[in-house]
Amino acid sequence: ASILDESAQSVVELNVGGHFFTTRLSTLCADSSSMLAAMFSGRHAVERDSSGRCFIDRDGSQFAPILNYLRHGELPPVDQACSVYREAQYYQLTGLIEWCERQPNVIAEMMYTRTRQWLGPEYEQLKDRLLDSARLRFTQSPGSYLDDKTGFFELTIAFSKKSSSRNAGGMSLSSATGDRDTVACSKPSSTGKSRSNCSAHKFNSDTHEPDAVLHPSLDLDTTLNFLQRDFHEAGLSTEWSSIYSDGKTVCELCQAPMFFLYFRIVLWQWVSS
Repeated sequence: ASILDESAQSVVELNVGGHFFTTRLSTLCADSSSMLAAMFSGRHAVERDSSGRCFIDRDGSQFAPILNYLRHGELPPVDQACSVYREAQYYQLTGLIEWCERQPNVIAEMMYTRTRQWLGPEYEQLKDRLLDSARLRFTQSPGSYLDDKTGFFELTIAFSKKSSSRNAGGMSLSSATGDRDTVACSKPSSTGKSRSNCSAHKFNSDTHEPDAVLHPSLDLDTTLNFLQRDFHEAGLSTEWSSIYSDGKTVCELCQAPMFFLYFRIVLWQWVSS
C-alpha cells in the first residue's frame, strides 16, 4: 500500500521487528537522503502487518534511538553507539553514521571487523577445528569436569614464527629454544635468498599431535587475541600455558622449526548448561 496520499503531518504507526512505534510522516522523512525518507516518500509500496501498521523487518529494540535522532537530533549514549551504528548504516542516516564512527567503541569494532576479514578463511578453519576438538574432549569425558564445576583441559597449536620481539600470549618465543635466531618461516634456497613461505605447514612427529596447525599467513599474536574472544563467546575461557619446541620437529616443506603452544581451556558455560 502507498502512503502518497498522506500529508506530512499524518501520524504513522510502525511495526519494527515486533516493536510498535507512532510518529509523524515528517519525522520519518526528516533526512531526505535516508532510506526511511525514500521508503515513506510515496514512491514505493510499504509493507503492512495484519493490523495495518507499516512493517520494517529490523531490530526494533534499536529503533527508538533512530527515531529520537530524526525527531530532534538526539544522539544515543556512547555505550549504545555500536548497535545504533549498524541501524544507522541500514537506514542511511549520514549524520548519525559519522557521529558513531567517532566513538571509541565503534572505532574498536571497525578495527576488529577489518582485522578479522584480513585473517581470512585460514583463521576461521583454525578456530572451528579447535572448537571441535574442545567439544569432542568435553563430550568424551564430561564427568571429569563436572565435579567442581570448573574443569579444564589443554589444546595444542603447532606453529612456525619468524624472529620477533613480540610475545605470544605473554610468553617469549626465545625462551622455547634459547635461540630466537633459529626461528624462520621460509627455507633458504641455493642462492642464499629465502623462497616464499609455505602455503600450509606439514610435518610428522611421533611425540606431538597438535589439535591444529597455524597457517603460515596468520600472525600468532593476532590469532591468539581473536581465539580468546571467540572461545569466550562459545562459553570457554582460555589461559595460555606454555610454548615448547624440541628443536627437531620441522616443517617438511620449508624446514621451519615447529613450536607447540599449549593453552588451557577452562569450562564455565558448558558445565552449567
